[in-house]
Amino acid sequence: MPSIDDSKCILITGATSGIGRALALDIAKLPSRPQVIAAGRRKERLEELAKADLHAIFLDMSVDLETMKKNLDTVILNAGIQHIFHLKQGMDLSNVVEELNVNYLSVIALITYVLPHFMKLSEQGRPSFIITVTSGLAIVPNPSMPNYSASKAALHSFTTSLRAQLHATNVRVMEILPPLVESELHDVESLRLSICTFLLPLIPSHKMSKPAFWLRCEKKEFERRTALTPTTSKKLIEAGFEIFVERDEQRIFNDSDYEAVGCRLVDNNSWPSAPTSVPIIGLKELPESTDPLPHTHIQFAHCYKRQAGWSKALSRFHRGGGTLYDIEFLNDTQGRRVAAFGFHAGFAGAAAGALALSAQRKGQPLGLLTPYENETAMINNVRELLGGSGKGVKALVIGALGRCGRGAVDLFRKIGLDEDDILKWDLAETAKGGPFNEILDVDIFVNCIYLSSQIPSFVNKETIAAAGTQRRLSVVVDVSCDTTNPFNPIPIYNINTTFDKPTVPVEVGEGNPPLSVISIDHLPTLLPREASEQFSGDLLPSLLEFPSRRTAPTWTNAEKLFREKLSEAVAEEGL
Repeated sequence: MPSIDDSKCILITGATSGIGRALALDIAKLPSRPQVIAAGRRKERLEELAKADLHAIFLDMSVDLETMKKNLDTVILNAGIQHIFHLKQGMDLSNVVEELNVNYLSVIALITYVLPHFMKLSEQGRPSFIITVTSGLAIVPNPSMPNYSASKAALHSFTTSLRAQLHATNVRVMEILPPLVESELHDVESLRLSICTFLLPLIPSHKMSKPAFWLRCEKKEFERRTALTPTTSKKLIEAGFEIFVERDEQRIFNDSDYEAVGCRLVDNNSWPSAPTSVPIIGLKELPESTDPLPHTHIQFAHCYKRQAGWSKALSRFHRGGGTLYDIEFLNDTQGRRVAAFGFHAGFAGAAAGALALSAQRKGQPLGLLTPYENETAMINNVRELLGGSGKGVKALVIGALGRCGRGAVDLFRKIGLDEDDILKWDLAETAKGGPFNEILDVDIFVNCIYLSSQIPSFVNKETIAAAGTQRRLSVVVDVSCDTTNPFNPIPIYNINTTFDKPTVPVEVGEGNPPLSVISIDHLPTLLPREASEQFSGDLLPSLLEFPSRRTAPTWTNAEKLFREKLSEAVAEEGL
């Protein structure tokens, strides 16, 4: 991935004070020793920068666009001016025009000036960077600075559009949203003294640039789980994080539960316009789209094992410059997953299998599945539909020693199956390779394995046909849901099922007993509250480490894997 560390010549506007000056001095110290052009309107300050081995030029953003270098490949657009307006007392339009000109129009003018040059570099395979410096006031305006806030909001919007339009080129578009800092920007309105002596002391230093997460809503139908519960959000806030939560009527927890612990509620599905510096956290994969993804996303992506559409999903990150941390591959130093829904997936899958068996025995298909308020309600309902107990039902669980398998076994015990009727298989029992005739001699088969490579089928259409009327197997629950994986060890179906249509019939031939498959890829949402609390609690320690993601092994290893998979996707898509 191209980095500003590789830039040869960097132009920084507004470099004579504040953030611009600090950026210029620090970038000049990069090991790559790029040429830094520090541009500004204060000649005496430019002379000081020249003494620090920077190439300083007089560039008034409001009037001058001509002084450039032929080898320029990066611009950091930081120039700005800020005015206070007391709207009841009237507005000085000259200040309005000056603010819009310096903060927005002149920035657009400079981008317009350098973009043809950068596009030529792109055609040569050379990367370049356009970096705008906006403000947190672009997201939440300051009422006393309406025009400044609006100008930065306009630049934020323009930057987002520019990034989308240039996603297929080698021109990288980035945005910096700095927090409140002491700066000579405020000298125009004599605000600097107030900020130094009043505002800044009120803001703890560790909160000047808070780490944050943005909890997006889930778009998958019937999905009620969440990656962040109010309980976990409260602990993150206490640790210094800011938590944005999209309003969502589908989520198991009420919006008010989050607001009560200090979260900031934002509009439903508003994450695309969130600051790119704020990571977006969710559960299920994003809806299919070709839109570039500039943010950092923490979610289950289901695209690292070459599932259907994997390369197109990953290529969105390539086009937008974003990063994916796939929760499925967040591991601790022992290689164990830090958080998973495995137990509740197996538990809910076994319950769904028992419900499907009950319906099948009545000659009916299993109807709409609705989430239960708690585990007790689920167990009581399943036992009731089985006639008061699961006694007499026989089940086989493959992967029984893992989290998912343990959940399935636990459910079968709690609904009353005899221990001898719960066959618990794992690596030792499947080592000889399938197909396994033993699967045909149970009522419910639950597949809970983690599929990482090709293995022999557990059951297939040939063995089912051979069993004929002697087959006892009635329901297959494929919790693993590797439907689109070419190595799927249950090749008797090819579609995922859903909460409103939870089963798919298997072709078994005329006169043979029916057989159905459940392959819902978000089964834990049958117990959304308990599953979310357990998962979110397990994920919390890693989230607390996120600000140190450049050194924390859980995050560095996940990003390394993302880069490897992204390279494969780029090659697959021919980008």
